[in-house]
Amino acid sequence: MKINTYPTVGEFLQEHSVILSKNEAVNQLFLANLIGCEDRQAEGNFVFGSITDEGQTILLFMNAEPFNLLLSTPTDELDEVAVLMLVGFLLERQIKIRGINASKKLCERFIINFTQRTANCFNLHLSMDIMELTQLTKYNDSAGLCRKAKLEDHPLLVEWNLKFAEEATHEKGDRQAISDKLLQKIAAGTLFVVENSEHRVVSMAAVSRELINGICIGPVYTDECERGKGYGKTVMIGISEWALQNGYRFCSLFVDKTNPISNRVYRSIGYQVISDQCDYRIINEIEQI
Repeated sequence: MKINTYPTVGEFLQEHSVILSKNEAVNQLFLANLIGCEDRQAEGNFVFGSITDEGQTILLFMNAEPFNLLLSTPTDELDEVAVLMLVGFLLERQIKIRGINASKKLCERFIINFTQRTANCFNLHLSMDIMELTQLTKYNDSAGLCRKAKLEDHPLLVEWNLKFAEEATHEKGDRQAISDKLLQKIAAGTLFVVENSEHRVVSMAAVSRELINGICIGPVYTDECERGKGYGKTVMIGISEWALQNGYRFCSLFVDKTNPISNRVYRSIGYQVISDQCDYRIINEIEQI
């Protein structure tokens, strides 16, 4: 078994882009952090590589501040020796990690080995399902009218994005950064809203990132006073239909496991769970023991 590191993002992608893109929706965080910066060099806490066994890749990893350590396996098989080897590599190189994003099984195995060596503590920040849609299911019970967002919608959508950050990610959003990003999405036509019968905007959904063959959708948010009326379903139908009609092969999104209502809504229009994804954060830092 061998750890392989690469001096530049481009060299890493040249060897592993096929593996990453084969399961693109699951590996989208990897791809989003790597594509477009092929000339960037590995340095400090920015490191990426693979672990191979007899020439076969069994684990991919990337640590890019300020994001969590990302881990991915090409198959559902989990090699505990590879995880142990990675933990040793990170500690020997004194690479600082903020947390970890990976499947629940992979996160748990990494955390067990890492905490045994460092006595750090991890806290589960988010537990999510990754859902994917390649074809919309027939529907006849949508509510309201879905359309692309306009500039006059911008102030309301900024407030909703701030609320979404608190509700879904338990973090305080940066108002200016959110405002700027929403203006870009409105200009690009990748932000959708739903109007009710009174022509009031009641729900929204946006393209959070464009992938190689698909898109990731998020956030999806409905006004607190208008939930349970089908508006969230309408906006998801609208944005998903737009994506498929514009040549994207699939739509994906991250769904909070603690919100089964949203999960059922997405399933009803054709989304299926393809993997799980956990976000663990280090809550205290203790020297290696």
